[in-house]
Amino acid sequence: MLIQITNKCHEGCAHCMQCSNPHGEHMDMTTFKNALRFARFLGVSSYIITGGEPTEHPQFYEFCEALNRFIKGSKVVGGFSITSNGTWFPERYAKNIIDSFSYNGVPCGIKDIQQMIADGYIAGAKEALASQWKRPEEEIPTTSHALTFIMTGDKGQIEIANWLNGKYQGSLAMLVNLGKAQIVAWMEIPDMM
Repeated sequence: MLIQITNKCHEGCAHCMQCSNPHGEHMDMTTFKNALRFARFLGVSSYIITGGEPTEHPQFYEFCEALNRFIKGSKVVGGFSITSNGTWFPERYAKNIIDSFSYNGVPCGIKDIQQMIADGYIAGAKEALASQWKRPEEEIPTTSHALTFIMTGDKGQIEIANWLNGKYQGSLAMLVNLGKAQIVAWMEIPDMM
C-alpha cells in the first residue's frame, strides 16, 4: 500500500506525477492510522511511505515508528520502504531509521546487511552494479531515462534523470550546461535489474 504522507516537496519539479510543490500539505496522524486500519482490513503486507518528499513531514520519524509498531503487531508478515528524492535527509533520521527498524525478522539495519554480506548473500552485488556504470565521454544514453551521477563541487547526487537525444535533462541540467556541475557516470535503468 502506497501512503502519501505529504504533498510538500522543496524540489517542485514540473514533471512531478504527484503535483507536489514547496507549499504542499501534510497528512495528520489520525488519517495515517485510519489508512493503517484500512490496510489491515485488506490484508496488506507491504507499505511504501512516500510524498511529496516524505522526509519534509515534521512527523516523518513518528510515522515510521507508528508503521513499524503496526507491522510488528500484525498477524501478516510485512515490511515497509520509504520513497524519497534523496536530496533532503536530516542526519537525525538516518541513524534512527537504519538502526531502529526490523520487520518481523526481515533484515533491515546496517548490522543485518553486514551479516548478510559476511554470509555470502550479497557476494559480488557491489561489483556487479559498479560494472554497469558508463562514462559520458565514452557513451551517451540511448534511453529516455538513466540513473545519473552528478558532481557539484564536492557533493554528489544520483537521480533517475530524463535524457533527450543523448542530452541530460535532469534537475541539474542548468548547472551542467553552465559548467558548474559535471556528469560523472550514468547507467541504463534495465541494467540494474
